[in-house]
Parts: sequence; structure tokens; C-alpha cells
Amino acid sequence: GEGGIALPGRVDLASGNPDPALLPDLRAALDRTTYAPRLYGGAATEPLLDSWARSSIEHEVRRPYSITITNGAVDAVERLLTAHLTRGDAVAIEDPCFLASIGTLKANSFRAVPMDIDNSGITPQGLLRALESGVRAIICTPRAHNPTGVSMSADRATILGSILAEFPHVLVIEDDHFSAVSSNRYCRLAPMSTTRWALVRSVSKFLGPDLRVAVVASDLDTGIRLSTHLRSGANWVSHLQQRLSAELLGDPEVIDGLADARTVYERRRIILKAGLSEHDIEVPDTLDGLNVWVPLDRDSEPVV
Repeated sequence: GEGGIALPGRVDLASGNPDPALLPDLRAALDRTTYAPRLYGGAATEPLLDSWARSSIEHEVRRPYSITITNGAVDAVERLLTAHLTRGDAVAIEDPCFLASIGTLKANSFRAVPMDIDNSGITPQGLLRALESGVRAIICTPRAHNPTGVSMSADRATILGSILAEFPHVLVIEDDHFSAVSSNRYCRLAPMSTTRWALVRSVSKFLGPDLRVAVVASDLDTGIRLSTHLRSGANWVSHLQQRLSAELLGDPEVIDGLADARTVYERRRIILKAGLSEHDIEVPDTLDGLNVWVPLDRDSEPVV
């Protein structure tokens, strides 16, 4: 899950929240951030954030793309789906999956089709089965999967890409939520033949959930659809939030802090894995992110 708060005297290991001590100081950043009032009719994307997004993404996408800013990753995924799909359409999701994805599908009357995952990510059989069932879109997590903590291997991404190449019109949404503090490299899922795709990167896990900013790189048509969808509702993401995000991402001290956070999170996963192993509970070696999946042979409630 994500977003829970621990009860007094307990440590919540399930919420998916970042450690506040590892987030940058937003108050200090606000004091040094330059800002000019923005009016209706102006550009929706803050130029400084657009520049950062392009410099960090272009070497991974390697095709024409657009940049759109949304109010976080969940907002991005919902808008992408509703921009392309209609009620009743089938969407493939990982099993188990990020709980917010289930909520998004239910709220918009989309039909969820599960894809099995293992220690290397989505299984080829799970993906092929979903595609052959007629799904219109796929939501996947390339690394630091919530809730299992697994990341997609390069070999697995290549295999899955070859399968997706036979279904070029399926919308592929990659939710790379842990990007800047991930211990694993990003392995792209969508092959060059995929005509509709989006790579979503929220800043929530490394700058703070309250910023509500996600960068979406997508094919040009999807970018137009997503921007149109935004204009019909929120119109744009606050330029103050965008500017603050860009200032933080351009600050060398913040970048050093992200590297430290990556190291700390990795160390904590190793410690937790070792502690579980002492109790004969084995978890994958490919862990990343804020989640560790503990296999059980019974219902979880009595164990908790």
C-alpha cells in the first residue's frame, strides 16, 4: 500500500512513505526560489523543469517525445488512461500491484487484467496472456515495484519488449516512481514499435509527496491528449510547485542528498532482509524502493 500513517509506538513498514529525514528542506528552498506571478493563457510547463526533464530523459527515450507535468503519478496514470480508453476497456496491471492503480481502474470503470510477476518483473507468460485477452493498455513499474520491491532486469525487458512489438497499438504506461533514488538502472519496456507510450516520473519519493509533481514523457499524440485533458480540468500544475521542484533538482547539495538517500534505503533493505533471513524468511535479492514483499503461507491478518 501507500500513504498510511503508523500508530503510536509502531513502525509502519507498509505505507510506502519516504523517510522525512531524507527529503530536502523545502522551506530553505522556498527562500531562495525566484518566482514571478503566472497568469491565465501562459505556458503550462515551467521552462526550468521542462529543461531538467528533457536532459534527464532524452537518452533513455531515443525517439520524438513531449513533456507534460501532472499533479503526481496517480493523476498522470488516470489522465493517460481516460485520454485513450473508454469505460469497460481492459487494462493489464501487475499482480500484486500498486493499490492506487486498482482504485483508478475501478473509479473509471476499466477492467483489470492481472499479469504475474517474479523476481525479474512481469513474466513473459503473464504479459502475453494479458495482450492476447485484448487489453488496451498496460501499467507497469520498471523498478522498485510497489509492493514487492523487485526491479525489471535488462534481459526481461528485452523479452517483454519483443512480445509488445506484436501489439504496437497497446498503450504502455511505465510508472518509474523511485527513479532518482533507485539502486537499479531503468530498463525500458516499450519497444520502438509501440505507438502510444508514457514514462511517468513523480518527485514524491525523493523531494516529498506534498509537491504533487510528476514529469510525463510520452509520444507526441499522447502528449497532446494529456495536455488537452489537463486543460479541461486543473488546467495546469502550480508553477510555484514546478519551479520549486526544478530548483531542488538543480541544486548540487540536493543531488548529493539524493545519493545519500539511495545509499541509506539500500542499507535498510539489506538489514531487513538479513533480519528476515534469521527467521527463515527469504525475500528476493533484487530488492529496491521502499517495499519488501514477505511471502506467507496463510492469511496476513493473524501474522500482523
